Amino acid sequence: IWTESMIDGTPRYYLKDWHFRLDGLGALAPVPDVFADDWLSGSRDMDYHFLYLGRAGTMTRLHCDVINSFSWSTNVCGVKRWRFLPADETPLLRDVFQEMTADAFGVSSLEFPRRGLARPIEVLQAPGDAIFVPSGWYHEVENVSSALSINCNWINASNCFWAPMRLVNNETVAKGEVSTAHFLRKVAARVVRAARGWVE
Repeated sequence: IWTESMIDGTPRYYLKDWHFRLDGLGALAPVPDVFADDWLSGSRDMDYHFLYLGRAGTMTRLHCDVINSFSWSTNVCGVKRWRFLPADETPLLRDVFQEMTADAFGVSSLEFPRRGLARPIEVLQAPGDAIFVPSGWYHEVENVSSALSINCNWINASNCFWAPMRLVNNETVAKGEVSTAHFLRKVAARVVRAARGWVE
């Protein structure tokens, strides 16, 4: 969970992706009502609620969230700088063969010939602010000051069609990935629950 990076010759530790709810601490950070319709988390076998804690300068590199989910992040304390790229501009981050995606914004290069054309949207997140990340948007996050945040990846009817592009085969699923079968079971359970509600 702890990662280490060198900043100005000094090691900086960053607590990332701690599944605090699986450790019985979910009551300390209830999910805001606006984000409650979550088909991905909520059961004991799969939870995508995380805690992040880090000093100024620690960061999460450029990435797109797990299975193209939505995500939300609420700052408990501290300030973060978010840089977003809308999903339809993702090709600007691809390598010359359109196979890999850059792990940082920056100038164009032989490997990433269009990366310099990307114009990220930058947002400062203050204590108490919640950030919503749409499906498929690449983003990087830097702690401007020491910061503590609660984050969650989630899927519902609004974005469930983004997920199949990033699902993996059951035989090759690795830690942190979602298999096609597991995801389809989650969606089917929600559909059945909704259908029962319509009948009742």
